Amino acid sequence: MSIRLTVFFVVFSIQSLFSQIDNTFLKHLSDNNLKIEYFSYLQNTTCSNDTLDFYFSKYHFQFGDDSSFLVHAARAKKLLKQDTSLLIHYSKHFLNKETQQSNEWFNSILDTSLLLNDQLKQLHLVYNLTQYPLETVELPLQLQKDYQLYYRATKKKPIVAGLFSAIIPGTGLLYLNKPRAFASNLAIVGGFGYQTYESSRIFGWQHPLTIINAAFFSGFYLVNVIGSYLEVKKNLRERQKQYLIHASTYYADTYPSSLY
Repeated sequence: MSIRLTVFFVVFSIQSLFSQIDNTFLKHLSDNNLKIEYFSYLQNTTCSNDTLDFYFSKYHFQFGDDSSFLVHAARAKKLLKQDTSLLIHYSKHFLNKETQQSNEWFNSILDTSLLLNDQLKQLHLVYNLTQYPLETVELPLQLQKDYQLYYRATKKKPIVAGLFSAIIPGTGLLYLNKPRAFASNLAIVGGFGYQTYESSRIFGWQHPLTIINAAFFSGFYLVNVIGSYLEVKKNLRERQKQYLIHASTYYADTYPSSLY
């Protein structure tokens, strides 16, 4: 450990004198997962701001701080533009991340000025289809099925599913092509509706049994309507997630790249 630290500080001192960053040395720190030494080296190096931001973005990316990475990457766009492999590496990472972070990368940082080759354009297109879906689009064959499922999910409207289930319980789920869930909902709500009707016919509306049955019927009826509404939104999120997971895996294999 002492030898490692000695070498680190010697190299650091030399580089500080010339106000330059040694990319080879940083690669060594990165490869050996030397987080503290990596950060200290950058923090105590004097060079242009965009160069520091460029290397700090690599640091935060490697050690899993996406928010800080995006801040530094935005400041270092000019240097990022010079490294297509790095842009591809980052884009594959953000294909399947939190929506806000992905949006910031693909729609703010990775703008059209950085789309320098077909691979970057393809990654940009794949993500932007989740924001602006198109019925017909050229995608790799391996992604077509997932994309079409996602595209069809975007055409389903939550309010329509809720209205269907309000008219006939469960039909909002049938609208989502879920016949088993439809049958289950219809049976439950219909069963409590029938019990309420029979109880009121035999004992009257003010009888405790009728009131209990009516309460259960009302509760399940509302759950059926609200559940159908929410199920459409859930289905859309799941289809989008499945599409992006598979896209991320596909491009990780198809476009190999690294930080250095």
